[in-house]
Amino acid sequence: MEKRSSSPNSKVDQSSSTGTHINLRIQNGQDNRVLSYRIKQDIPLDRIMLDFCRRLGLQYDSIRFVYDGRRLKDFTTPLDLNMDDGAVIDAWTEQSGGGAALFR
Repeated sequence: MEKRSSSPNSKVDQSSSTGTHINLRIQNGQDNRVLSYRIKQDIPLDRIMLDFCRRLGLQYDSIRFVYDGRRLKDFTTPLDLNMDDGAVIDAWTEQSGGGAALFR
């Protein structure tokens, strides 16, 4: 984590004002647990997605990450998706089957 300085000429304040970092949240769709992250906009999202699974004890291969209705790929960056500061990524457990009984 970076310390914020009250000095207008500090290096941290300059990098923050240029928009190189973004604050994101990942929300688990099953139990609504939320983790917050601050990353550079050109860093692939797989870093925070892997960390999210590790912290919550989830299997990475069984979780689907979705932003703005689109499934995220490992190499996608916040810059690719034009994410705003404070954006929320949904994490859903992949489910298979179901629904067939409705069409009898």
